[in-house]
Amino acid sequence: MVHLPTPAPSTGHFNTSEVRPRTKYTSSTTRTVAFPPDHYRHAPNIAAGFTLLDLSSEADCVRAKVIVDEVSGVRFRVGVDSGSGGGDGGKGKTRGRVDEREAVIWEAGVTWMESKRGARECAMGRFDTAEISTTQSSSPSASVSANSASTRAKKPPPQQEYSKRITFPRPFKQPADVTVWLSRLDLSATNERNFRIHCYASHISTSGFTAHIDTWSDSVMDGAAMDWIAVPRGKKWVASGGFATGDVRSWSDPRSRNRGSVKFPGKLFASASSVASGQGEANGLVKGEKVDGGDVDGSVNERERERKPRVFCALNMLDMAGNADLRVKVYADEIGGEGFRWHLDSWGDSTLYAAGASWIALGFPP
Repeated sequence: MVHLPTPAPSTGHFNTSEVRPRTKYTSSTTRTVAFPPDHYRHAPNIAAGFTLLDLSSEADCVRAKVIVDEVSGVRFRVGVDSGSGGGDGGKGKTRGRVDEREAVIWEAGVTWMESKRGARECAMGRFDTAEISTTQSSSPSASVSANSASTRAKKPPPQQEYSKRITFPRPFKQPADVTVWLSRLDLSATNERNFRIHCYASHISTSGFTAHIDTWSDSVMDGAAMDWIAVPRGKKWVASGGFATGDVRSWSDPRSRNRGSVKFPGKLFASASSVASGQGEANGLVKGEKVDGGDVDGSVNERERERKPRVFCALNMLDMAGNADLRVKVYADEIGGEGFRWHLDSWGDSTLYAAGASWIALGFPP
């Protein structure tokens, strides 16, 4: 593993290139992130997800996990892990032929958001398929006579659909808006099968929601996780939603470059006249980015004007050919008070049939 102990400011974004070159892969790549001084009395809640994945397909699986740990009121550790052990001795391995038993992360990117512990208008958490029993597969092919010797000798295939009811620490007064980000994946890698995974929320209420992580067709998912963020619907200065390649093209027309636009509802970010001063938080919800200039005094900006929010997005779905490395990234640009432009891209010889992401926009002062 490779760890960079020098603290970086809490910008809400991490990339493995901050710690090591892309071609010198390791099983774990992490760095320390420092919160602004005196920002938290206690360790905050943090939700995170993948913004970029560049995973080798030469191994028998593609595997990556977002790391967020060692959280205190001062700092935390963020990074990614392939789950392949620490055989590199912390020095990294030069790019070459990949061991078929070793999952390799060439590069990965992560975004995150923070919330005060115990916040009344924000809840965060993680759902991992490891929390669900895998004794019975959802695959119809698993329904074979238990008297068959060949059946007893074979391990049942992994489930393709996982779900769990999530209960918020305390109910909201309104139904929640839930943002979900992919934070772990472990998919079988073969030339014949696509990489397919989708995480999403359903049956959302004031008290909770049902979390889902699925694959489909002939894809094999050995595990996955999703981080989630819930806020009461209509919360001031907050908007959220999702976008996907299916918004601009069909599955059967794969493209390496995909882009579209999102329009914020109403005039949500059109005025900053009523914003109170603060350091990146309001009613307990905190973004991962601190804008230069410190506190913003709402009295300075009394005229009606467009307010540029901060937009955070991460992957929630992908469907890619398995005959090449898994390469996909999501980002937003051209961000303004009315909306933003999104991008879902791949590169090299990877084939991107479909991908999707969830986003959340915050208009709080830094």
